[in-house]
Amino acid sequence: MAIAVDAVTSGGVNDGTSGDTISHTCTGSNLLLAACINPRDVTAGDTVVSSVTYAGSGTGWSEYVRSEAIISATTIAPAIWDKVAPATGANNLVVTMAATCDRLAVGVISFTGVHQTTHRNISGFGSSTSSGVDVSVAVTTTVDGCYVIDSYYDTTNNAAVSIGAGQTQIFKEAVNAGGDSAGGSYESAPTAGVITMSWTNDTSGAGWSSVVAAYAPAADVAATRRYSLPLIGVG
Repeated sequence: MAIAVDAVTSGGVNDGTSGDTISHTCTGSNLLLAACINPRDVTAGDTVVSSVTYAGSGTGWSEYVRSEAIISATTIAPAIWDKVAPATGANNLVVTMAATCDRLAVGVISFTGVHQTTHRNISGFGSSTSSGVDVSVAVTTTVDGCYVIDSYYDTTNNAAVSIGAGQTQIFKEAVNAGGDSAGGSYESAPTAGVITMSWTNDTSGAGWSSVVAAYAPAADVAATRRYSLPLIGVG
């Protein structure tokens, strides 16, 4: 069964907040719901995600990948949380941080056709504390038919940040009054191998941090089904 994008939602810009609530609708089978969470704060501990819930339930949610970087005496820490088999229909996804964050942007994406037990294929992360370095993180998927998502926080002016070739935007927000950029994207990886998720910027920022997660497709029942023929005795 092939993976397909179900829906994407942005939580907008949130300054001076300890969380975000986003209405998102899931439809279909073999669902996976992922939250791209991008905080910035002067206190590193405040950027830790305390919990994620959907339709009032935190069951099954966990952090897939997170990356901290100290930029201009503050911590940026993008993370991806996910859950298989979320409730269907329109429900609220609620992100709760460890404490109030100076900046926070959250995007949500749901997929159909994702493996329900071994959905996580590979993850990666990267960061830069230099100006003018483009956001770029590569991972190597190990099975065909994966979908890959990224979540980044860049201290570059949002207007100067552009999505990488082949990627489709989940969200991109002008955080810190447009002085920063935070967002995420997805890309199909039909064949197993190296895939790079990137965003270009200019020299206005002091650095970035980004995380990448790959998801595996559900098993093709028709391809894996086995038949056995009855043995016929010989008299």
